[in-house]
Amino acid sequence: MSLRVLLVSPLPPPYGGISHWTGMIEKHSKSQGDLELKVLDISPRWRNVYDSAVWKRALGGGVQLVRDVFRFFHLLCRFRPDAVHITTPGQMALVRDILILLLARVVGVRSVYHIRFGRVPILLAREAGLEARLFKFAARLAEVVISIDKKTFDAVSSLPRVRRSLLIPNCYDPAVLPAVNAELKQVVFIGWVIPTKGIEELLDAWSSLRRDGWTLLVVGPGDPDYVNSLALRSDDSVKFLGSMSHPKAMEVLASASMLVLPSHTEGFPNVVLEGMALGKAVVATGVGAIPEMLTNECGTLVPVKDSQSLAAAIGDLILNDAKRKSQGAAALCRAREEFSIDKIFCSYRSVWADQN
Repeated sequence: MSLRVLLVSPLPPPYGGISHWTGMIEKHSKSQGDLELKVLDISPRWRNVYDSAVWKRALGGGVQLVRDVFRFFHLLCRFRPDAVHITTPGQMALVRDILILLLARVVGVRSVYHIRFGRVPILLAREAGLEARLFKFAARLAEVVISIDKKTFDAVSSLPRVRRSLLIPNCYDPAVLPAVNAELKQVVFIGWVIPTKGIEELLDAWSSLRRDGWTLLVVGPGDPDYVNSLALRSDDSVKFLGSMSHPKAMEVLASASMLVLPSHTEGFPNVVLEGMALGKAVVATGVGAIPEMLTNECGTLVPVKDSQSLAAAIGDLILNDAKRKSQGAAALCRAREEFSIDKIFCSYRSVWADQN
């Protein structure tokens, strides 16, 4: 008999870390003959990710919440899964998570709650506040809570009445990554072009460097007015390439020499994992799971919102070919050994099948 899993998670578009992971898991599940996985797509397509208007998020989010919960209940009755796996970005989505977890409990379906944001330790340290209370309630409803970084895992594990807490990192699929045929004098940023991804600190850092023919490539979508304002403050060594498909973005990364991600907050960023799997040196802020990913000389960590440290780290790798290649080789080895989809998917299967 097949194991049936209902995955409640976003699919592209829009493209993002969670939606990319969902697509990867859905595709890989098709190679498992005794597994039937169905995705309930909860992607918020009614607004742009960079649109942060509170009224719009509240109104549109409320409508989507009702729709998603209704669709979940319909699938729960029709598909009759053995397990429900819910991904969460936190914030307003916690209300939806609680309703879905309650429905799963009422009908007696195993529930897996997958935390996909890196603010949990800070959130729980504050204790007060609506988001913290909602998160605690959701975590206690689930039969299993999956964290993607050690700090989140420790914070969740310390909560009373959480039934089971697991640490399972993100994964990458080597089959979809391009070959690395060249290493051009390029530094690449891939992500949403928004302030919380550290794009302004990156441009400040880049403007202070002696670049000697190097180019900074900025790949990802953003508000056109904001992107244009960033372009106006940049010189010809910065290229804004806009939104790209995942395969095209990976081709750009494969031909570059370095990946930079100076985010203010992260969970377990797929792009850093893919940079490692392509053998690239990585410069990133020490947020979320990134310190765990880049341990053992697999990359360079810098403080959040620190343009000077960011410039020093990038400049050091530009000038030091041996260090850049050494970090890339260590990152590639670690990605292959610890984060391939074949290995991580087995962990998910064990949780869905309730195998301790």
